[in-house]
Amino acid sequence: MGVALATPALSAIATIHGRGIGLGTTMGVIETAMSTGMTVGPLVSGIIIEAVGLKPIFSFGAAVTVTGTAAFYLSLRYGGRTSSIHQQDDLGMLKT
Repeated sequence: MGVALATPALSAIATIHGRGIGLGTTMGVIETAMSTGMTVGPLVSGIIIEAVGLKPIFSFGAAVTVTGTAAFYLSLRYGGRTSSIHQQDDLGMLKT
């Protein structure tokens, strides 16, 4: 369900920010990252479960989620790269 909610928003953000470097490149990078995550995630989770049991995997998943969210926010806020069409305000939101 999370992917179903996130994918349309991700596509919209990619369309807005990808204009400067090319939509094909942007979508290719996004799809590569998603495919890598869908492949590596279960493998790493399985290794962790075998090593330490089932309960710690939820803490690990939460840590990965928080770290990824923080990295995404910081990259938008301090990335220094904005499209010539759109600029960001002080909160990192797009100004049209």
